[in-house]
Parts: sequence; C-alpha cells; structure tokens
Amino acid sequence: MRKSPILSLAFGAAILFAVAANATHPVDTGNHRQVSAGKKVYLENCAECHGETLRGPVNPAKFPRNLIPPRLDERGHGSHHSDQYMFNQISAGSEDKGGKPVKDGMPAFGFRLHDAQIWAVISYIKSRWPASLQRKQNALNPGHGPENKKTGGHGRK
Repeated sequence: MRKSPILSLAFGAAILFAVAANATHPVDTGNHRQVSAGKKVYLENCAECHGETLRGPVNPAKFPRNLIPPRLDERGHGSHHSDQYMFNQISAGSEDKGGKPVKDGMPAFGFRLHDAQIWAVISYIKSRWPASLQRKQNALNPGHGPENKKTGGHGRK
C-alpha cells in the first residue's frame, strides 16, 4: 500500500501543530541540560564583563562610568525584566531609544550565538536566583509552562 503524499503532509502538520500547542517557554531552569549549556556559554561570552559569579565586573574601572555592566545575580536588576527583554538585550546589545547601538555599550551577540544558546544563558542566570525571585520574574513571561515548585523554574509538560 502506497502512502499518499497529501495524507503524509497533513499528518506531519498535525504533529507540528500539537507540538506547538504544548510548547513551553524556551527558558526552563528545571532543565539541567539547558542550564549547564547556558553556564558554558555564559562563562565563554558574558563572564568577562558580568563576572563569573554574576556579580558584575571584577574591575569596574575599565568600563565607562555610565556603562558598567550590571550584576546579573539576585541583587541585580535583571529580575525586573522579562525573559524576552533579556533575550533582545543579549541578541541586539545595548541600543538607544532609536534602536541604534550605544557606543561602548553591551555588544550584540545575536550574530555569534544561536537563539537556543541565548535562551540557555538566560536559563542559567535565572537558575542562580532564589526560587521566590524566579517565580516573581516568571510572572513577566507569557507562555511559560507549569512552574516547578522545587526550583522555581518551569517543568516540562
């Protein structure tokens, strides 16, 4: 019996629709592989400015006074922003209100990192925050899956 190409296409589209309907947010602090991958990418690309422990630069004097890279730990300001905002900041770098790059600001990493790597970095950063702060920040992120109460992150469906 030969399979109909139209039937195969319809079946494939149904599977894609079902997967998309059940997709969770791309940041999953309960996913140890994602967090581990994010840590590796963070240490290779972000730690020089934001510090290995997310507490900001070791030597803030090497940066312009108004452009010192912020802390990314629980004492930093990152939890006040959505995951999408953080993704855009990492991908596009520092931009002014007109969308132009800020001189000496954070460089854009979108040309160097894949989207999955950027989401993994965000997952790693958030995994270092207390569960209560993760839950509070998660409220800024539409489309998140069910929370993982143990980690404050997002479990898989």
